[in-house]
Amino acid sequence: MGSAFYLKGYGAIQIQVLNYLGLFSIIYFGNTRPLNSRMANTIEFMNQFFVLISYLHLFCFSDWVPQQEDQYLAGYSLIAVILLKMSINLVGFFKKAFRDIYLICLKIKNTLKYWKNQRILKLLRAEQEAQEKLKEEQKKQKEAEKARFIPVKVKCINPLHAEFFKGVQTEFPKHTDFIVNKPYLP
Repeated sequence: MGSAFYLKGYGAIQIQVLNYLGLFSIIYFGNTRPLNSRMANTIEFMNQFFVLISYLHLFCFSDWVPQQEDQYLAGYSLIAVILLKMSINLVGFFKKAFRDIYLICLKIKNTLKYWKNQRILKLLRAEQEAQEKLKEEQKKQKEAEKARFIPVKVKCINPLHAEFFKGVQTEFPKHTDFIVNKPYLP
């Protein structure tokens, strides 16, 4: 860009230098792709291309085109190129903006879903702990019920039942006529 200062009286050479700089910048961006994302590299490549097209329009505004009507037509062409460049940049901007908004909404949705799942898991764990406590209490009650009576041999009053109960041990009474229960008192 120093060509504007160093080549002050040579307009044609200034235009040529700008055209070659634009061409070399397109070659550089096309080969190296220096930016992080593919989209950013593509937009930068398109911007350099449109700048080169704008530099080519400078020939139309020089003394090489003597008729002013042709220079006006070249001006309309330059305006169209600039509008096309702006529209492509705006499409890229809105595409990235909408993508970022979509990702933010997706992140919020997933965060809310995570919190909901954590709350459900917490409720399920509390319910499971309550069921385990209930089972432990029932087990303790059964053990306490078993510890209340001492197992004794069955004593029969009726001689007909003596053969049936012969040698049988029991923990809980089946019939008061045939079984003697002694509560366990420490």
